[in-house]
Amino acid sequence: MTEGTAKPPRARWRRTGCLAFVALWLCVAAVSLTAGLLAVRGDVVFARGELRETRLWLVQEEGNRGLGLSTTRFTAGDESSEQACVETRVRFFLWQTSQPTQNSRYCECYRRVEGTWEYTGTCSE
Repeated sequence: MTEGTAKPPRARWRRTGCLAFVALWLCVAAVSLTAGLLAVRGDVVFARGELRETRLWLVQEEGNRGLGLSTTRFTAGDESSEQACVETRVRFFLWQTSQPTQNSRYCECYRRVEGTWEYTGTCSE
C-alpha cells in the first residue's frame, strides 16, 4: 500500500464493529447497574436540581409487580426565581397487575423562603 491511499474497507468495518460492541456493552452495563440498585435500594433517583428529578422505583404490592417512573418539569418559573410550579407525571409499567393502572399527573407550586422551597399549594389551571 502506498502513501495517500485510503484504508481498505475491511479495516473500516472492523473499527465500526468494535465501536458497536463497546456501545452495546455500555448499555448492558447501565441496565445491570440500574437493576442492581433497584434490587438493593428499591428506587433510583436522578436529581436535576432542588425541584426537578426523575425517579424509577419497584412496585411490589399485593397483586401488582413492576416499575414506576416519575418525571418533573417546570410549568412556571424555575430554580432561579422566587416562585415556581412543577408538574409531576407518574407512569407505571407492570408485568403483574390485579387491576388496571392509571398514570397520573399533578402540579404543585413552591416559593423560596430563606433559601429553601416552601410548598404553597396546587397549581391553578
